[in-house]
Amino acid sequence: MSEANDRIEAAGAKQVTISGKSPGMARSLQAKTPFPLLLDPQHTARRELNIDTLSVGQMFSAASAKNYASAIGTIRNFAVQPSEAQLTPTIVILGADQKVVWQHVGKALGDYPAIDEILANLPAA
Repeated sequence: MSEANDRIEAAGAKQVTISGKSPGMARSLQAKTPFPLLLDPQHTARRELNIDTLSVGQMFSAASAKNYASAIGTIRNFAVQPSEAQLTPTIVILGADQKVVWQHVGKALGDYPAIDEILANLPAA
């Protein structure tokens, strides 16, 4: 998402990441992102949006294995806790009224939509 930030802002939107990661890991992530990173270690936002965790079957699916293997080079510096590994990959777009206008809830580890799909679902500015 960092690489797409200019395109997102050009579309009239702002990006914020909500992370359940530890403060130390969040600081490391924040240093690499051009947008705010908010901490939510209790996963309050996920509960409010009714976003469930991945099932065991989803975690060990072929899609999860493929996504995990392709991400190993970029995540090797971060220790992922088992409780974090089961968090469903999610992108939520809120409108100006702070209501959800679109969301993608992944079905496997690393199941995120393409940036073009995200941009296509941004509300008109």
